[in-house]
Amino acid sequence: MAGMKTNTYNLEAIQLLKVHFQNLIMQNRLQGASFVISQNNRIIAKEALGSSGFNGTSFSVDAIRPVQSIVKIITALAVLKLVEQGKLNLEDKITRYLHELDCNGFRGITLRHLLTHQSGMHFDPIFFNSFHLADWISPLTESRYMTEPGTTFEYSNAGFALLGVIISRVFGNSYEQFVEEMLLMPLNMTMTSFKLSLQQESLLSLVLPREENSLAPENYRAVPRSFGGLFSTLDDLQKLGQMMLNQGTFEGKRIINDQLIQQMTSDGLGLFLDGNVIGTMSPQSFSHHGAGWSALTIDPVNELVAVIFVPSIEDFVAESLHPSMQIIGSGIRPK
Repeated sequence: MAGMKTNTYNLEAIQLLKVHFQNLIMQNRLQGASFVISQNNRIIAKEALGSSGFNGTSFSVDAIRPVQSIVKIITALAVLKLVEQGKLNLEDKITRYLHELDCNGFRGITLRHLLTHQSGMHFDPIFFNSFHLADWISPLTESRYMTEPGTTFEYSNAGFALLGVIISRVFGNSYEQFVEEMLLMPLNMTMTSFKLSLQQESLLSLVLPREENSLAPENYRAVPRSFGGLFSTLDDLQKLGQMMLNQGTFEGKRIINDQLIQQMTSDGLGLFLDGNVIGTMSPQSFSHHGAGWSALTIDPVNELVAVIFVPSIEDFVAESLHPSMQIIGSGIRPK
């Protein structure tokens, strides 16, 4: 592959990426690594290295992995789908739908604030201590008030869990059902699920023992899995990225309004606007990673989608995320 080129991408970057991943695997920092890269709606590279975590079998490009917080992209899209249907407005106060939080400190928080992690509240410590409860929302009223909503960024899993509740209450069924009907099925993301079938479980790759309880029934609590808990594949996440790159269409079908996609990608609704951090992609690039073990990045200027799975033996291997995307971006040829 060395020295090969497409019209718009130098495939020597793929060789560099493989060496980068292989070094991390040989250092026993990653269990495995896999990636898919598409440009101009065409797959230009897809490979897997290392182990699957089960009986020493090789990691596969078809493996299903927990993608953790990448689901926040889908949650944001679900909110925007309800905006498209006239059932929500991004400036709605969350207390309109969450009466449990109708108290001082919460009345000024909007859906937009939750989507951009700017609620001004320090939610997560209480959330992770209470999300096993049937009523996990009320304890959030004890959260420490930090700043006025919309003025400070503080990453919040609890905020996206609350968005899942709002989606469920407006839809009239579960958050997971709404996502399945409105997004996963139209995008033909057939290997993506919140609860795997037996067929899907056969393709599951986990880091043991840390992730061995991923499928345990007790992990499926009353909290919507709008902040984490999704399983997916390289190919399915590439479809999601391609739809966003196509301004809301997929294989000729309109999935969501193009103006809403533009607002999502310009305002960072459920996304990180990290093109300048990556450096080798356009400044307009956006992404999300999942617990440091997966990442989806979209470069709209260069029409590129990149997905990586980097199941790590360590809790977090920083070199496997942005540096990997920097290498991928280095293959983009100037127009």
